[in-house]
Amino acid sequence: RRLDREFDILQVVAGISTAYLCFYVCDQHLGMSGVVACVACGIMVNAFGRGMINDEEAFGSHLALLEWLLNTFLFTLGGVIWGHVSFENTLSYRVEGQTWGWLFLLYILVLVIRFIQVLVIYPVFSRVGLKSDYREAIFLSYGGLRGAVGVALGLALFTRVVNLDPDPFSEARTNTTVLQFLGGGVTLLTLTINGTSAGFILRKLGLSKPAASKERTKILFEGSAKDFVNEQAQMLLQDSRFESVNYLVLVRNVPFLSSTPPHVTDESAVPSPQPTRHFHEQVVDNGSQYLRVVGVTAMRTDTGLNDSGFSSDTLRNDMLIEFRTIFLELLREAYKVQLELGELDENEGNTFDVLIDSVDLALNDVQYHAKQIEDWKHTHSFQFNLRRSRILGVSHLEHFPRSVRSVNSSASHARRFINQHAQADALLVLAFKEGHAMAEAKLRRYVNRVDDVADETVRETIRLAMEHVLKESDSQVVEANRQLNEEICYADLEIILSHQCARILLHRLIKFTERKAEDGLLSKKEARAYLKDFRKRIDHDLKKSVATCLAEENLSDEEEESKNVAALVEEEEPNDGVDEEEESITEECK
Repeated sequence: RRLDREFDILQVVAGISTAYLCFYVCDQHLGMSGVVACVACGIMVNAFGRGMINDEEAFGSHLALLEWLLNTFLFTLGGVIWGHVSFENTLSYRVEGQTWGWLFLLYILVLVIRFIQVLVIYPVFSRVGLKSDYREAIFLSYGGLRGAVGVALGLALFTRVVNLDPDPFSEARTNTTVLQFLGGGVTLLTLTINGTSAGFILRKLGLSKPAASKERTKILFEGSAKDFVNEQAQMLLQDSRFESVNYLVLVRNVPFLSSTPPHVTDESAVPSPQPTRHFHEQVVDNGSQYLRVVGVTAMRTDTGLNDSGFSSDTLRNDMLIEFRTIFLELLREAYKVQLELGELDENEGNTFDVLIDSVDLALNDVQYHAKQIEDWKHTHSFQFNLRRSRILGVSHLEHFPRSVRSVNSSASHARRFINQHAQADALLVLAFKEGHAMAEAKLRRYVNRVDDVADETVRETIRLAMEHVLKESDSQVVEANRQLNEEICYADLEIILSHQCARILLHRLIKFTERKAEDGLLSKKEARAYLKDFRKRIDHDLKKSVATCLAEENLSDEEEESKNVAALVEEEEPNDGVDEEEESITEECK
């Protein structure tokens, strides 16, 4: 369960529940201070419980959010009660001018006492741990009382005294009011005076980092971003999928990209595509598919094989079902890697959902009906339904009066729909082919790993099962390729691929920018400005660009075809002396 992500959420819930149970039991049943008990509990958990936390980053993020919300609520509630109790004489003793003098004196004493405390322990903490110097010690002393624990203790004390003593003007209620006023007042003065002057003190002590100018930050970030984008572009252009892209499209849509195409390595030295390399480096799905391959090998080795080997129907079917299941699970993980690397967009055209659903249906066919791998059939079925929904979306034109609709607008809308349909289909097929290539390569690696732990007969059986599954995968890729070639011409495919390459670069640039913001090279405000521009390019500029390019390509094709037909008709137009054969040619041209 420790590897399950849901268990990480349960740990967060357990941590929060522990704090509240500690407070409730100590405060309500043991007669102790719940606030002090929670502080002690936190110290113990930090000392002995860190090794039990699976995901410290997620745990810390949840608790940081909860701390901010509860601190805000605590200070708001404490401020309201503090003002009401201190200045409303219907509840208890009303604060007078003399008490204000004691408040300022207490505030000064708190600062002095804090300086003395830090001075006493300075020889220790200046030599242990991260160590410290006198400047940090001065600022630590000036930090004063932040107030969360003090406010909570004051609220708890006042609530208890009010419950025990109903007389609003008793000595106990009066003393409690004064204590509540002094505690809340010191917190207020600390936040007001120390909080607002902390920046000035840091600068005077030389502890604040000199703020880099916006221009310097911009130059540093854009320089590193240019290196990153050009490196990624070089890797993509070496991929066989993008070898024919129009580089001008990339320059127009991707910021920081060099106007000169990067040098592409000789084909013999070109490495595997980045998604495939990334997929090979990952321990996919906690290694469950590889363990299944090892399990199949061990089982066949232990039980032995008869002379018929892979020709045995029972053995053949069992092995094929197992390897088909392993392949399809690898295929699902391959699609997730494409999504992670920006090659698929979860919010773009339902492509990712279609591919994942097609894998699920193919797994159902394999496991429960012993069928071959036919995930393209399901992909094509989803694709057809999506296309149908798009067509129904276009049909709203028919509901407008004829005077509103023109032939040109209808034709333009239909042409735009056809272009969107072609683009969605092309991206689906490309992701399908790349996913199959990644899963096939991963399955070959898995089988190669178990060659040394199996005898010759088992190796041959496993190899034949793998090759059979890979042939089924190849047949699905052939079907996808056939549809791509039938529905999309080469010029349109080049336009779609060029814009898809630009989209991948932009997605990777977004992740690069987020990492730089986390590392501190960019401020959050600057990072948000860059990310807004990149997402605008993906959501608006790229879509507009690809639609415009496809429309121009279609119009040029239509004009060319019209000119050719007109010229042919004009050349073959019959006159008074034509014979019957020329007349038939003319009719055919028309």
